[in-house]
Amino acid sequence: MMDQDVSIPLSEDLVLLNLEAHHFQEVIQRMADHLLTHGYVKSTYPQAVLKREQQFPTALPTPIPVSFPHTDVSHCLRPAIAVGVLRHPVKFGFMGDPTQQLDVRVVFMLSVTRPEYQVKTLQKLIDLCQEAENIERILNASVAREVVKVLSALFEPATSTTVEASEETGANSWARREAVIRHPVGLHARPAALFVKTAAKYPCEIQVARADQPDRRVSAKSILSVLGLGIKAGERIIIETRGEQHDAALRALMGLIESNFGEEENASHE
Repeated sequence: MMDQDVSIPLSEDLVLLNLEAHHFQEVIQRMADHLLTHGYVKSTYPQAVLKREQQFPTALPTPIPVSFPHTDVSHCLRPAIAVGVLRHPVKFGFMGDPTQQLDVRVVFMLSVTRPEYQVKTLQKLIDLCQEAENIERILNASVAREVVKVLSALFEPATSTTVEASEETGANSWARREAVIRHPVGLHARPAALFVKTAAKYPCEIQVARADQPDRRVSAKSILSVLGLGIKAGERIIIETRGEQHDAALRALMGLIESNFGEEENASHE
């Protein structure tokens, strides 16, 4: 069952099984052209997706690596999710670091007509892809209908593994700060990757949570966990640190947020 506020129909016509390609540009071009042919996107969409993927790659190290190419809503006509099941792994850039690559097996290409749907849809897809069994079922599908069946649970409420807060006090207690995420895409894509990359520089424990769900704490060093929080622009987060260099880590993360992730003025929508 889908969230009432997100409506993205699933169509067997948008499932491409045994997709043969040698590089990510070819995968994106073929899938984007498919969406264009079926009337879901504008003629500007294929080039826009390719350009964005080159600048802000979307591959994630889920148990079986996947990628989520997409672009600004201005290039989309109707909501859709196209699925490319690759015959052979194709290298896509790792989200937040184009110098690293992952061997991707399944590609989910999005056509989203409302900005707030983009983050929600990606969050649900990431939740789905963290279970290797889901991707294996897609890879083993012999007909498009089987892929749609896997995705039919896409917007069902998902349970998340959380990090419990410690009640310890003294030298080993948690330092805590709150901040508002101002970047247009929220704590997603490039901002999320920068946040995790900064957190990973420090040996201390670092947790992050939504201010409206303070008990749902996740590791700030896990890109999948941070993306799973679905933090949107204007929402408040809680950052907690504990251990060696925890003060420096907290200052670095707060500084990153206050600089709007290096885009202090006119942060562009990714």
